[in-house]
Amino acid sequence: MRVTSEYDHSYRTAGKGEVDDLSKLEFLDEQALINELYVRYKNGQIYFKFCEELNLSLIQYRQKNDIKNREIQEGLNIKNRFRSSSTYIGDVLIAVNPFKQLNIYEKEQHKAYSKVRFRSLLTPHVFWVADAAYQRMLFHKATQCIAVSGESGAGKTESTKLMIQHIIYLCKSDFDKELQKKIVDVNTLLEAFGNAQTCMNSNSSRFGKFVQIIFSDEGQILGAKVYDYLLEKSRVVNHGPGERNYHIFYYMFSGLEKEELDYYYLDSLENFRILGTSAGCKAYLTKSEIKYCKMMFQAQKDIMKRVGFLDEDITLIFTILAAVLHLTNISFCQDEETDGVYIDDEYPLEVVSNLLCLDQEILATALISSSNVTKGEKVVSLKNKDQANDGRDALAKALYERLFGWIVHQINELLQPNSALGEKLDLLPSIGILDMSGFENFSLNSFEQLCINAANEHLQFYFNEHIFLQEEEEYFNEGIPFDIVDFQNNEDLIEVFMGPLGLFALLDEESKFPRASDSSLVEKFYSHWKNSDRYVRSRATDLTFGINHYAGRVIYNAKGFLEKNRDNLSQNIIECLKNSNIEVVSELFSVERTESGSISRSATAFIAKPYLPSRPKSNDLRRQRDSFLQKRTKSIKKRIQTLKTNTIQKDKLNQVTVTCHFRNSLAELLDKMKDAEPFFVRDNFKILAEQLSLETTEYSTKIFKQKQNL
Repeated sequence: MRVTSEYDHSYRTAGKGEVDDLSKLEFLDEQALINELYVRYKNGQIYFKFCEELNLSLIQYRQKNDIKNREIQEGLNIKNRFRSSSTYIGDVLIAVNPFKQLNIYEKEQHKAYSKVRFRSLLTPHVFWVADAAYQRMLFHKATQCIAVSGESGAGKTESTKLMIQHIIYLCKSDFDKELQKKIVDVNTLLEAFGNAQTCMNSNSSRFGKFVQIIFSDEGQILGAKVYDYLLEKSRVVNHGPGERNYHIFYYMFSGLEKEELDYYYLDSLENFRILGTSAGCKAYLTKSEIKYCKMMFQAQKDIMKRVGFLDEDITLIFTILAAVLHLTNISFCQDEETDGVYIDDEYPLEVVSNLLCLDQEILATALISSSNVTKGEKVVSLKNKDQANDGRDALAKALYERLFGWIVHQINELLQPNSALGEKLDLLPSIGILDMSGFENFSLNSFEQLCINAANEHLQFYFNEHIFLQEEEEYFNEGIPFDIVDFQNNEDLIEVFMGPLGLFALLDEESKFPRASDSSLVEKFYSHWKNSDRYVRSRATDLTFGINHYAGRVIYNAKGFLEKNRDNLSQNIIECLKNSNIEVVSELFSVERTESGSISRSATAFIAKPYLPSRPKSNDLRRQRDSFLQKRTKSIKKRIQTLKTNTIQKDKLNQVTVTCHFRNSLAELLDKMKDAEPFFVRDNFKILAEQLSLETTEYSTKIFKQKQNL
């Protein structure tokens, strides 16, 4: 059976907003779907379901409506004939972001969507998915997975939090109420450190998280674990037009009292480079933003204390964040005498050294030079200005990324089930909810968008695999006659990204060559993929190329791809941080990282307790400021053996790349999801100018039409 826009439109009724289950629309084409979605949206109904349970009620509904299309009726007869063959595929909930608060998540809704037996009697709701996953977990004693997907700004983070809240409600027990509250709270905490404002979304997730809630066989919550993936650490030092850094920075400046700001050597946020705009303009907050950020700052402190963070933990977190701000304010000047650089104003250097308890001279040396071991001898060479800037930013990104991983690790330690369960823990049922950065297509798309969109392609393939491919295989194995469903399989695009000669493999290969450029990288992309329909050669510049994604064409600008992919710290910087007198800071750069680059799941245990030695007051440093200028770095340079500039590259080219960590992260995530029984929540973007956004509905329409064919 095929249902397309080519059918007789005289049988199609205008959208009335009366159909909860869109599979029950009498005629299914793009305009009919848009009409129905739009009318329901105007009526305040933001949820739509596509029910995969092909039961008698669906058949009767179709038959009582005088369907004149013979092919549709024939398809329904086939479904009716095999009604008892358990053709349950999976559940898909479609949600449209209302961009406003709705009172449909109250106690009344929690109660209504508990132990739902006949879902056709209730309107679609995100609680419906949470309840179905919980009930199926209890019945099958098996791991469930809810995959939340959609464009950036579609509402995925809010959907995730709402489902977690409802799952907590479904337990309906006084059994460890404090633990249940903590599980709800940590999502808000992670948003502060992992979300940021983009041009599409004021609260965009810039990392992926898989929240696994672990239950007893009776359905009581025993604990939880957060798996973090693919943090966009480049945002710490650079973000696009109309965007901001991570929320927590703005919360700090609004929430810290004057004496607390002084303790971290902070004054006004507009004095810090990485909080400004990409055009170099300073950052300012409006009065309403300051009020909101102040409230959110206090909320984060309260949550950290409730979850179990000590006051010393919280102080350490803000200390490292302040160090990131001051570190990125360090600027370098070219030294004509040595072709190296010196630090223009050493005040921020002094501050960073005091905050992180580092030897200032060793830190300065690490920032302006690089060390390599050649034939058993340590060789030090000076950096030029670009290399010094890159090294400084790499350290800032590493500090933030490892702090984020440490926070996740601490959360997991505080939420973990009782260790007495031992090996039984892996056998307990659980529900995992995946929330990751959505598909992005900006006016300027860079390395970060390429990674995010490649991850979304994998999630789309996971969707296709469970909704179409596995079901077709089951029909075939059971000998049930069926028509092959014509759907957009993106398996070939996975190969373009992840194959042996895929874009990421080529990027890694090119990153090993010191003389490689972003332009030569794009040429290499074209030479390998010019015959693919997925690859588009852009004529705009020699640095742009396009990819035909499942959600549409995206044009990428490869400027900075190689440097972002290498993104490595020189060994002398790592050694400098390892020697910090703050044990936790030392551990951040000493613990073994996983293959995905994470330290939150490191096999090396964090054992250091947060302890911050006393440090000079802000005013004391300011009085010394004039004496810092150039003097120390001038003396350092005299003791450094200067070699050819390209020797610096050796230190960087031998390290693991960002794409290597990215690919391992995806493999780890998909491996975690593959054995679970899936549910799907497809969040859609928004309604504009009296119609649903075409980018949103076009894709949903394809899914609905493909489902109708089963």
